[in-house]
This record gives sequence, C-alpha cells and structure tokens, in this order.
Amino acid sequence: NVNDPNGDPVPHGWAWCGNWEEVDFAVDTQATNTVINSGGEIRDGQADVPLVAGHSYRCGVGGGEEFVEQGWLSPAEQEVEYASKNSALENLTFTFKEADATLVGSIEDSADFDSTWCWAWSEGGSSWTEVDPGEQYRLNLSTENGEWEAGCDGVKDDEWHFTEEPYSFTPDKGKNTHNFSLTKMGAWKIYDAVSETFDST
Repeated sequence: NVNDPNGDPVPHGWAWCGNWEEVDFAVDTQATNTVINSGGEIRDGQADVPLVAGHSYRCGVGGGEEFVEQGWLSPAEQEVEYASKNSALENLTFTFKEADATLVGSIEDSADFDSTWCWAWSEGGSSWTEVDPGEQYRLNLSTENGEWEAGCDGVKDDEWHFTEEPYSFTPDKGKNTHNFSLTKMGAWKIYDAVSETFDST
C-alpha cells in the first residue's frame, strides 16, 4: 500500500525491491553475486513486486518529477526476509512525506552530459530527480531526518560519471544550496542490459 502525505492512495509511481545488502561485490562468484532487482508500477496506491525465495530484500517506493514539484520525498526503505516459498509475506505500507527543506544547485558542465540525475538519502527517507542539461537540480528534504547524503550521476558518451565524495549535511528549513562536479568512473562502462528470468512461485 502506498499513500500520499494526506493518507490517500498514490495514483501512480513505482515500487521496487533488491537484495543488494546480501551481495558480496568483492567476490566474483555466482553464489554471492546474484543481484536481484524487482519492481512494479504503483496504481491507485497498490503495487505487486515479485520476489525470489531464499533472499533478503530492501524495498522502497518512488515517483517522477511531478512528485518533486508537489514537494514530496520518499519514505524510508523497509526490509523483507523471504526465506522460502512457504514463508508468508505481509503487505508493506509506505507513506510519502511533505518536505520542509530543499537542496538546490548546479552540476559542473552538465550541458555536456547525455543524462544527469541527483539523489539524497537519509535514514528516514530519500529524494531523487532527473536534471535537464544545463539546468539546476532540486531535491526535497526533511529536517526531521537529521543528516543527509547527496550526490549526482551522469552519462556522457556511454561513460559513467559520479560524485566521488557524497555531500554530507544537516539541512536547515527552506532552501539549502550545494554545487556538484562529476568524476569519470574509469573502470566502468555502460553496457547493454542483460536480464535473467526467475521463478518467483
């Protein structure tokens, strides 16, 4: 179940779950590096996200640019343990929150990127937005969540660029500002997507 800050069902958005926390990226074996990303569209406050048994997940919800314009931020992620196919899974409930602060600023040379986006994360919630080339970004925040970390990423000529050191801060109510510069991730390249189908029953 996914609700807006007033407790009403969110008309649209997305929900997702992933097992990233149990994956050991330092060990390149199939047993440890089976990364599961699963998602589903939110419609009228409901979303179905298929899971593969035998894994632990973190789940969350998000929305598009219109959520940023409405001043919402995503609620905290929730943990799900799906030990076996016989395990009973209870429905999760997420409620978006109204922001009382924003983080705004520019990305150095953003007009040169094919696509850019920015994010902010805290223990109590998160925010995400796409950024038009050459334009400033805006992220919704809550001062109730304490310390935040923020950063931006971008793709230029099939090469990934990222915020080498996330910006850690405790926001004041209202407008907060910070500018980012992106660093090319030397060993990484954007490749064509590869998918694998699991039996979720």
